[in-house]
Amino acid sequence: MILCYANLLCIDRDPLFIATSMTADEARALLLRSQDVAVIDDPRWAHAALLGTGFREGDGPHAQGIYRCIFLRAGLTLAVAPVAGLGFAHEGGTMGDEVRQLRREKTDERQLVEAVAEFCKELHALPVTAETDSFGEWQEPFATSYRRRIGYALGFHASLRAGSRTCFEAHDGLLVAGTAAKLDILTHGHDEFESFSLRLNLLARLRRLLSHERHRGAPWPGLAKVQSQQDKLALLNGRLADVTDQLTPRMNADGRFAVRALHRQLDAERDAWQVDISRVWGEGKEFSEPAELPA
Repeated sequence: MILCYANLLCIDRDPLFIATSMTADEARALLLRSQDVAVIDDPRWAHAALLGTGFREGDGPHAQGIYRCIFLRAGLTLAVAPVAGLGFAHEGGTMGDEVRQLRREKTDERQLVEAVAEFCKELHALPVTAETDSFGEWQEPFATSYRRRIGYALGFHASLRAGSRTCFEAHDGLLVAGTAAKLDILTHGHDEFESFSLRLNLLARLRRLLSHERHRGAPWPGLAKVQSQQDKLALLNGRLADVTDQLTPRMNADGRFAVRALHRQLDAERDAWQVDISRVWGEGKEFSEPAELPA
C-alpha cells in the first residue's frame, strides 16, 4: 500500500475551536507567516508547501498499519485524524522496512519543521505545532484535510470526550426493543457538540441495523428485529436536524461545510451495504467537493 509520509507545521488549536473561530484561509495565512518570520538557516523552508494528508497512522509503538489503526482507534484519539499544514510530504512506503528507511532519510526535514515550530511559538507566539513522522493514506489539498479534521472531531466528539465509543455502541438494546421516548434520553449531551455527535452516530447505527434487515432478510446477528422503526428514525432524524440548526450559526464557513458534509456522508450510506465497515467520519468523498456545497 502506497502511503503519504509528511512533516508539517500545523495550527495548534482544537478542531472545534477551528470550526467556529479560524477558517482554512485564516489558517493558511497564519502558516505562511512562518516563512516570513522564521529566521532559519535552511533554504528548504522557503519551498515548504501547504497540503493535507488523509487519515493517518496513529502515534505510538503499537501502530502497525493505517487500516488497523483507523478501525481500532477511530473516535478515541485525534492521532488518526487528517492533518493539514505547511511542510513536506512524500509518497511511498508500505509499512515496515520501507517506512523505517523513509524516516531515516527525512531526519533533517523533521528537525527543520520542529525548529520552525519552536521559533514561531517562542519568539512570535504563533499557535503552531510540528506534526512530524505522520503517515497518511493519501495527499490532498490543504483545505480538504482541514475540513476533514473538523468533520472527524464533530462526528466523534462524544467518544473523544468520554475516551470510549460505548456512548455510540452500547445501546443496541434500546435501538432494537426500546421505545422512542427512552431512546430520546440518549440523544442529549452536555452541549450542542456532544448532542450532535451522539445523534449522528445513533442514527447511523440504527440505519445499519435496518440495512442488515433489508439486505439479509433477518435481524443483525444476536439481536431481534428493530421495533417501532419509523418512530425511531423520525426521532433521531428530527433531533439531528434540531441540533444542526443550533450549531450552524456558531460555525464559520469551514465548520458549516464540515457539518453539511457529515450529513451528506450519512445520507450516502443510508441504503449502501456498509454494515461490516466501521464508519470513519470525515472520510467520505463529500469532503473533497467544492466549497459551494448546497446549504
